[in-house]
Amino acid sequence: MNKLDSILANLEPHLTTEKALIVSVSGGVDSMSLLHFLYQNKLNVVVVHFNHLTRPETVKEAELVQSFCEIRKIPLYSFELSVPQSNFHHQAHRLRAYYLESVAKQRKTPFIVTAHHLNDLFETMLISQTRGGHLLSYAGMQVTRKKGSFIYLKPCLYLSKQQLMTYAKENEVPFLDDYSNESHAYLRNRYRHSVIPFFYQENDNLNEQIINYHTQVTKAHNFIRGCTLKLIDNKTELSLMTFKQQAEAVQEDMLACLFEMHQLTFNYRTILQIKKMILTKKPNNRFQITPNLDFIKAYDRLYIGKETKPKQTPFTLSEGSNRINNMAIFTLLSKSPANSSEFSKLCYNELAFPLILRRRENGDRVTFKFGTKKLKDLLIDLKIPLSLRDGLWVLVDQNNQVLWIPHIYLNETLGDKNTLYLHVSEV
Repeated sequence: MNKLDSILANLEPHLTTEKALIVSVSGGVDSMSLLHFLYQNKLNVVVVHFNHLTRPETVKEAELVQSFCEIRKIPLYSFELSVPQSNFHHQAHRLRAYYLESVAKQRKTPFIVTAHHLNDLFETMLISQTRGGHLLSYAGMQVTRKKGSFIYLKPCLYLSKQQLMTYAKENEVPFLDDYSNESHAYLRNRYRHSVIPFFYQENDNLNEQIINYHTQVTKAHNFIRGCTLKLIDNKTELSLMTFKQQAEAVQEDMLACLFEMHQLTFNYRTILQIKKMILTKKPNNRFQITPNLDFIKAYDRLYIGKETKPKQTPFTLSEGSNRINNMAIFTLLSKSPANSSEFSKLCYNELAFPLILRRRENGDRVTFKFGTKKLKDLLIDLKIPLSLRDGLWVLVDQNNQVLWIPHIYLNETLGDKNTLYLHVSEV
């Protein structure tokens, strides 16, 4: 049995259609061995090659891949990437994904294949544990990963670098060595040359143990994620009550799921900080994720968003319909309208006209027959989420006396000689 036959086993669930496999090929031994194997097994492949313009050898690599594809009439797409050296690997990864997905769209296929192997997997696992990640990141890469409408496949993931090298030599597969892999300037290379050899010295069966660890952690994650998905049902908002009822592992995965839905990077430390914030007694709280996004707790609601305070411009009202900057239409009538049930009825003896419509302000107080109360305290009593409070419309007179807040408050202490009918509708 060919040592690379596990590649077919990993691809088999996705080979029921004639859709192409978009294969990322660098010209190195890993991707060239994979490409050769797929071609020899008569699979429908389309090659994408990236020239990062970082070494003189990249020209020869491009020529090698082009020659290999031309001889075998394999469709080839080549891209030159100019990536800043700062955070090179991350930026290059994002660009490669963009172009791979672009080609996949053009070829009308969801399948994107890369040649990551067991040594890459172990490096990724160690880096994740050093930096701090979350449960699935500790498992490293996955053979199959869905990303939107795309399916990323790593069919060589349980094959070692040596197995791919042996295949290349036995089948006379052309390839070029990337000498930048020897440089200690990159973190992954430092793990590869300084850390990982120690593990292999300690355990002759390390490759088997890597696979066992990877499969166990992946199974644990998949079980927990199954529980999570039943609870959240693809919703981008969580219930605090439901959250509190779950085991800690499920709680943490619920938060991880929200981050993934928003395509945000995160680590386990962030998850723990947010969980701690959620479980405080404060009914309203938030944790800043990025300059533009917060994790928000608003009574029973947990969600990711950004709260922006509405402009505090007051609007002087006249009788009839008043359009408020494409935000709302406020109607003020002194006579009962035909559909009076849709209007709030404000009774009064005297008011300081004209009336003003504005947003809530610090220091606002509301008046009841038993006395006055801070508007802030009323909103807390009614459990109005903090994220909604600054967006409330407040009707006041020229003395800044609060008269009406739609669906929240109506001043009933003003007398009964005159009547106004009030209605506001959001645009």
